[in-house]
Amino acid sequence: YLDFTSFASLGAINPLLTHMARMIVGLNDYDFTWLAADDPNWKSQQQIPTAHVRAATAALFHYRMHAPDVVRWLGGTYTGEYRFDQDIVPTLQRLGIDPLLIAHYVRATTVGCPNHFVAESSRDNFMLHWRKGNHPTVATYVTQVMNTMEKEHRNRFNLPLPVYLARFIPHLFLTPQAMLVKGDDKARLIFDASVRWTAEALP
Repeated sequence: YLDFTSFASLGAINPLLTHMARMIVGLNDYDFTWLAADDPNWKSQQQIPTAHVRAATAALFHYRMHAPDVVRWLGGTYTGEYRFDQDIVPTLQRLGIDPLLIAHYVRATTVGCPNHFVAESSRDNFMLHWRKGNHPTVATYVTQVMNTMEKEHRNRFNLPLPVYLARFIPHLFLTPQAMLVKGDDKARLIFDASVRWTAEALP
């Protein structure tokens, strides 16, 4: 909805917008559909492939920056499709389980949970958590953090994207992370609820 002059002026203020526009054009014809296919070599993956980042970015642009559509298209482990067993429903019906409960079960195991999710966050709240960042333990144990992110991607539980896109993805929030290290237990990446920066801040 912006004319060229207006877009050029906006791009002069925020060069990342111009960069994103170039990427949209550059990835317009990129075939990212392979990203949804099973990878037979997933167990041997040692780091997040650059090609996956490129394909995920192209998919996000294709779906007009609507991340939930990308996740639904990917399916599989992203939506928990593997949890649905076709033999379970007849068993539940035979046992006389309420049909409404069976319908909820099918939805939860094929579409995802929750069925309805209503939340809101202000731009100021988003920027507050953007600027404050993660718990200091993330920087302290950055190697373990990256290993965790790689493992999550290897199992197809996360979607690797360039960090700059966070500014432009609608309906996105940043959840602060912390690395929990207790004794000899394996370090775990968790949600950081240790700090509430202001009375209005909602992590």
